[in-house]
Amino acid sequence: MRRTWPDNGDPLQTWNVVALIKGHERFIFVYDAMSREMLIDEIRYRAADPDSPINWQDATLLTQRIRQDSEGLHPHHPFISSHSDESYRFDSPESP
Repeated sequence: MRRTWPDNGDPLQTWNVVALIKGHERFIFVYDAMSREMLIDEIRYRAADPDSPINWQDATLLTQRIRQDSEGLHPHHPFISSHSDESYRFDSPESP
């Protein structure tokens, strides 16, 4: 999901959101272009920690999604990217 808000009169800043839902646990990450690689490193760091609920499979899915979002829309595209086939919840009656 990508959202853009004015930031103190400066040019619009784009914030991205990626989420992971594992049972009753929810992990929501908000980042911009400047923090994208730091977030990927943090997700990998958490996956390497045996006490973390985020495993390597989760890290792979999250980092792929982050990279796809960064390649998704042209920076000046007028529409917000907020849906993909992967965004359906598995327990949703709307799931394919």
